[in-house]
Amino acid sequence: MRTCATCGRRPANGSREPNWGSASPSSAESRASGTTRAVHAEVVCPRDFWDQLLREGLNLHADGHTLHAPAGLVTLPGRMRFLVREPFKSHTHPSGSAVRVQFRSGRPLPSFPAQAPLPRADLVLGIGPAEGRWWGLAWTIPDRTLPVSEISLPGPGMFRLRKHPDPDTPAVPETRWTRTRAALGEAAWRRLASLRVGIVGCGRLGSTLAAALARNGVRHLLLVDPDIVEPHNLGETDGLDPLDLNTPKVQALARYLSAACPWTHPRAVPASVHTYAALHHLKGCDLLICAADSPAAREACGLLAARYHLVLVETGTGVFTGDGGGRVLGAEVRLVLPGQSCRNCMEQDRQPQDTTPLPWWADRMGSLRSLNLLAAGMTLLLIEGLARGDCRASGEARWVWGEPSRWSPVPRCGPPGCLRPVAGVGDEQEPVQAADLRHAAPLPR
Repeated sequence: MRTCATCGRRPANGSREPNWGSASPSSAESRASGTTRAVHAEVVCPRDFWDQLLREGLNLHADGHTLHAPAGLVTLPGRMRFLVREPFKSHTHPSGSAVRVQFRSGRPLPSFPAQAPLPRADLVLGIGPAEGRWWGLAWTIPDRTLPVSEISLPGPGMFRLRKHPDPDTPAVPETRWTRTRAALGEAAWRRLASLRVGIVGCGRLGSTLAAALARNGVRHLLLVDPDIVEPHNLGETDGLDPLDLNTPKVQALARYLSAACPWTHPRAVPASVHTYAALHHLKGCDLLICAADSPAAREACGLLAARYHLVLVETGTGVFTGDGGGRVLGAEVRLVLPGQSCRNCMEQDRQPQDTTPLPWWADRMGSLRSLNLLAAGMTLLLIEGLARGDCRASGEARWVWGEPSRWSPVPRCGPPGCLRPVAGVGDEQEPVQAADLRHAAPLPR
């Protein structure tokens, strides 16, 4: 018998309604239509908000119980995303774009309430005999509706609830990944392989990560880096040869991945993360990896992740001059989950006594392949743990030679400079006080 993906309960016996979607998680979205006009809608809700919604709705067992949350909007080729900006609440009616959730025990009847704000997405979650089923419809204008084909839950498990079976399957036999599937679990591997991953910074570390993710079966990679291949890149960077000199790094890496991992569809964006070209593609990702060595690029990735509800993984390495002329070697990886914390708050939470913050973008003595492999392994382990549902909170892992490694959870958002005011706003240009975002990078143009 089918169980609900998020609450683990089994639906009671009852007839299946043909217009209800299954609440079982599926690992991939349907292919985009390729047109600029949206043909279906998606709802993106941070996992913490979703769990809180289910606890309230399923415990009440009140047929017709309704909750609302304000929403940001993201326009993508063939689809429109509704980003749930805050936890759902009863007896509230957001004045702008919103997502409404109603708990029903029977078949939902689509209706558009008069004077309701637009755009708007309505979800119906089943209770009682309909538990484990869901239905959704979105309005962009009063007389035009879009089916909600997917509910994405960025956070532990990276669940994606779909109405229809996954049409996007690998073009090669899945026996290729038998060992990985056995270690991660079949469902977790499928969620991992279906992720739309953006990688900002495709040098020695970023290229290693791209190759590792592709080898793990990840099908959609977006590669963003403005640099060209120079002679010093040829030594330790994956996928490059002398014929790639003076060509964009991302194009050379994409060619390598397409040949070595034909199931992976890499897209190269030879531009800075601060450009509109990068923004246009990155906002449609599920997971954003920042391996850039520029503080401005890292700040921009933090802002993009906050605005578009992207899970952010930031990673880097450093080799510095130590006491007595020695070397200090270190690697770090951070995880920032939507609805919990932001990169700005993680930066401000560093302890004052922390004298080795590993600012790998400043005064580096060089780069080591060994450190990049270590950081890539730490990052991949973190992403695999996220797909399994083991990583349930934002935090950072740091390794420094000669010191014990540690995982440090971080508090939720709140300090000055926090990105919460823009969390989930999507494409909207909301006015924000400069003092509130004085540590944030400007939105890419």
